[in-house]
Amino acid sequence: MAAPAQPWQHRHYSMQHLQRGDLASVIKERVDDRLQELDVEQPAGYSIFAVMLVDEAISYDVPPIVCETYAASTPAQSQAPLPETIPYTNKCICIYQVQEGQAVLFMVLYCHEYGKDAPACNAGCVYLSYLDAVALAKPAEARTTIYQEVVAAYTDWVRRRGFCFMHL
Repeated sequence: MAAPAQPWQHRHYSMQHLQRGDLASVIKERVDDRLQELDVEQPAGYSIFAVMLVDEAISYDVPPIVCETYAASTPAQSQAPLPETIPYTNKCICIYQVQEGQAVLFMVLYCHEYGKDAPACNAGCVYLSYLDAVALAKPAEARTTIYQEVVAAYTDWVRRRGFCFMHL
């Protein structure tokens, strides 16, 4: 006999139907493994999952006044003119915990990833911002561990993809 469906599983706009991807799987596995390693049990029916809401390549158009005023440092520490556009990947990753049948958003990562095609001053760099609602993650004794493991999982994931620098 199949388990009864949760109320949020019937809605077409459910978080369960949004894109997961490799990063979402990595975050979920890392958090679950860390909680198990620390012998912390999530309450029955509670589980953490991640959803990547945005993953898009964007180019920032550098205003002419900025290009005229500033230069980009190159690996040889010489100054080069800034390019007219700076390419990067914009990501928004939402971390949810199913609590009593409802998907509760408790952390959002907002990331700008500058790959090898970015100017030398930004190449291989990630800018990470996050917003969290500490009081919503359960169990309470594992809140800090959950948040730290989410950030550590993302950091490890970008490092394995060749990024060298991160700014939080």
